[in-house]
Amino acid sequence: MANRGIPKPPRAKPVRRKRRGSRSGSFGDDGIGGNKRVQWLRTALRWSIRCVGFLAVVLVGFFAADTLFRISELPPAEEPSVTAAPVTESPSAAPPPKEVPDLRAIFAERKLLDTKERTGRIPAQAQQAGANAVLFRCKDEEGYLTYRSLLPQQQILFASRKARSRAEGGIADLLAADIRPVAYVQCFRDPIAAAGLQGGAVLRKGTALPWKDSAGAAWLNPYSEAAREYLLGVIRELTAMGIQDIVLDAVCFPSGNLSGATFPGESLPANAAPEAIRESRNQVLLRFLREAKQAAPGARIYCVMPAQTALNGSDDYGGDLWNAAVDCVIVDTRGAPWVADADWGPGRSCLQLLDDKTPVAGRTAYLVLGTDTD
Repeated sequence: MANRGIPKPPRAKPVRRKRRGSRSGSFGDDGIGGNKRVQWLRTALRWSIRCVGFLAVVLVGFFAADTLFRISELPPAEEPSVTAAPVTESPSAAPPPKEVPDLRAIFAERKLLDTKERTGRIPAQAQQAGANAVLFRCKDEEGYLTYRSLLPQQQILFASRKARSRAEGGIADLLAADIRPVAYVQCFRDPIAAAGLQGGAVLRKGTALPWKDSAGAAWLNPYSEAAREYLLGVIRELTAMGIQDIVLDAVCFPSGNLSGATFPGESLPANAAPEAIRESRNQVLLRFLREAKQAAPGARIYCVMPAQTALNGSDDYGGDLWNAAVDCVIVDTRGAPWVADADWGPGRSCLQLLDDKTPVAGRTAYLVLGTDTD
């Protein structure tokens, strides 16, 4: 009660201490500077979380793809190698000269192979003519074979239905008498095979029917693998019989009006690779002659071309056959005696194919092709 009239002293105001960093521009816990630090830390934390999440997604995706496609097991990529372009001979280069063989072949009809007696007359005829060989038609202009073929294609072609009954035995008799049998083979002019060999014929445009020339003969297509393989099979059979000299004629395309003919395989297909190169007519003929040489190891392969083609080239040969990989070129001078002594050009030597009315006395190398009367 005694102190009732005495006033109470005023309370002292608490002194509020300023924390460090409260000044403007500092990084304290509060104030302007404190707020900026918190914002920076939060932003950095958010970006860190995002980066970690992104890396996690990438790793999960990689392991999933590796499990499905086994990427880690793929071999390392090879560095591309650089190879030099092959060196090719100039097409204008003259072929190396071929040695003309010592071949003097008279013509003998196929019927002389029918009996041992007939075949026995041939050596005396050859000796009288000064010949060392005899030329037979083993595959003629109609496609018939002189011998009995065992090729699988003969199951549908029946090209041996006019075969001589003793062809193989007659050939053996000639070899025993030291007379060289020479096989004459018509190649792509083959009406029998063109009619029966699937995929082998020159076709009429817009059809699957064989095209025929002005003489009514159908032709095999040189671009056809089936056609070439059939002819190579004939060559193999002839060499198996012991024949070491094989003359290939009609290694060409048909001549004349070809506006209605088509040669499957001559043009590149629409889906051909960009680097694919179209093979010319001359190139496919030369390729066939290389294959013929390979099909008859040890035998001598000759190719025939007409005299006019030998001099100037022609469309049915796509040029000429001087560059053929054969043992010797034969120029057909039948009906063209004016080219008998022609200069064929540097590095070009040849045999000559004569008819049976041309005298052979004094000739050192020749072949005579006559006519079979049966």
